[in-house]
Amino acid sequence: MSGKLRIIAFPFFSVLIFICIGLITDRDFFRYPLIKHGKGFEREKTVLLLTLRLYNKIFNDFQSSGGVPSLLNRFPAVKSIRHDVFRDIGYIHDAGRVLVYDMADMIPVDVSVTSPFTAEVVVLEQWNYQYQRRDNRQPVSPLKGLGRGIRYSFVREKGQWMVGAWDPVPVDEPKITDFRF
Repeated sequence: MSGKLRIIAFPFFSVLIFICIGLITDRDFFRYPLIKHGKGFEREKTVLLLTLRLYNKIFNDFQSSGGVPSLLNRFPAVKSIRHDVFRDIGYIHDAGRVLVYDMADMIPVDVSVTSPFTAEVVVLEQWNYQYQRRDNRQPVSPLKGLGRGIRYSFVREKGQWMVGAWDPVPVDEPKITDFRF
């Protein structure tokens, strides 16, 4: 009997050790099936949307401050996106202007975790914006509004979701069922 038990126990403990080592060394990969098909998806969706809200808040701060990078280390974006943001701010700064954004609403349309290390979020963003003179903050353009569908591509770096790219996409405005001011 001990021979049969040994034949069954060895593969069982080997698989168990493999899973434990995998959870320790590559947690995201082993978490993926739970996120894709289990209860973890709602939590991951919430984390992705919170990351996107933080991205937009810090982006807004960069623009309205004229490029003061005080929150650069908290900005959830890959290095190339950071460079693009500050390049664009530099163009506006060189023109003696500041772009002031105000996000009116961000409506999630689709959230999908495409692999252990990538995800996509499609949202309808509604912004109000105005260009102001950098030196005295006097408006140089009328207040304008913009509604646009955007697909954000996320990558997972060091256990955190980071915006890796974004593209404008056509999005139908969803019907609003709750009361809004």
